[in-house]
Amino acid sequence: MESDEQLYVTDRARLRQRLPWLHLFRAFRIAFAPKPILLAIAAVLLIDAGQQVIRMMPFSTGDTSTYREWANAFDEEARQSMAVDPERFATDTVRSLSGAAIHGDKIIRPLWTIVSPGRSLFLRGNSWAQDATAWSKLLWALIVWSLFGVAIARTAALRFAADASLSLRESLRFSIQKLASSLGAPLLPLVGVFLLWMLCLALGLFGRIPMVGPAVVGVLWGIPLLLAGLMTVVLLAIAASWPLMLSSVGTEDADAFDAFSRVFSYLFSRPWYALWLAVVALFYGSLLLAFLATMIEILLPLSEWAVASGMGEGRLRDMRLGGGDSIGLATGGVYIWDRVVGLALVGFATSYFWSATTIIYFLLRKSVDAISLDSVSLPRAEPTPESEEDALPLVGVAAAEQREQQDELASGSE
Repeated sequence: MESDEQLYVTDRARLRQRLPWLHLFRAFRIAFAPKPILLAIAAVLLIDAGQQVIRMMPFSTGDTSTYREWANAFDEEARQSMAVDPERFATDTVRSLSGAAIHGDKIIRPLWTIVSPGRSLFLRGNSWAQDATAWSKLLWALIVWSLFGVAIARTAALRFAADASLSLRESLRFSIQKLASSLGAPLLPLVGVFLLWMLCLALGLFGRIPMVGPAVVGVLWGIPLLLAGLMTVVLLAIAASWPLMLSSVGTEDADAFDAFSRVFSYLFSRPWYALWLAVVALFYGSLLLAFLATMIEILLPLSEWAVASGMGEGRLRDMRLGGGDSIGLATGGVYIWDRVVGLALVGFATSYFWSATTIIYFLLRKSVDAISLDSVSLPRAEPTPESEEDALPLVGVAAAEQREQQDELASGSE
């Protein structure tokens, strides 16, 4: 006979208990909210702004890769297509998004902003300008995502585990307070990579000895191969675990070492389960992006058709192109709203990335440490002078214990 508690468990809850990865499908509802999308849009704008600033630096190689490659939110080619054929501009812009949405790599753009410059640092034959550009891009992306990625992860964690919400100010204040932990977590394993690299460097310096050096290096070539294998494993682990580290900071209010050690433990304990969760999240996110892009593809031409019914095709064309009796404000307004629509889709994709990553962290934590999915570090309420004044006085045993402590402190100070 079932207990009274089991009678209140729904079929959906039982299914999620047996298949915990089904919680990933909650990522859409968590990510599709104004606050995380606004945080994501702000991060995207800052990433792009930083890329443009780096491009103007004296050492820049001019190689900058931003979200504009697929969103057309700031793409000059989209402006040119509008000037050539304004009637096709709205649908063509979003059709490119719809075609791109079937690829999971469009969801992991935040991760790519870290992996791409990081990979460039390990290429042979780099000039100092290329290294400086790569370091600038990497550090800027780390800072931006340590602020806004953690803020989104914090919002998603509270919504997922406690069905609670944070204001934009509270989430950003939390991420600012944890900035050192967010930046330090991925840097800790890099210390190990640096030490392994130093061993290879020492062997290379020994190889400079005439006659004997090259022979010794050739005989001991297995050592750098082994060290390079270890560096490869660590670097791949850093790339896979970096988003989870930020999610750990947002979920546990963890420091850098705790976030690093937790995530590495989870990944190396459950590698295939982590891979399965990532595949499900990417597939589900791709379907969501395709659906939203299709909705926008219908929305934009429908709005043009409805307005043209009263305004006329010619006037609408002139307004888009800035010709006829239309003023610059009209053309600029339409252009800005088109950009807002495209940027909103980018914001959702970014919000989904961090929301899904946070849910994956919850599922891995439950699988390894058997911690409940509703366990999350809740915001700490700071006492105010008003609350201390309004607090009721201690009575009974508590008051007696407080007086004894005060007497002991007073006798000790004498």
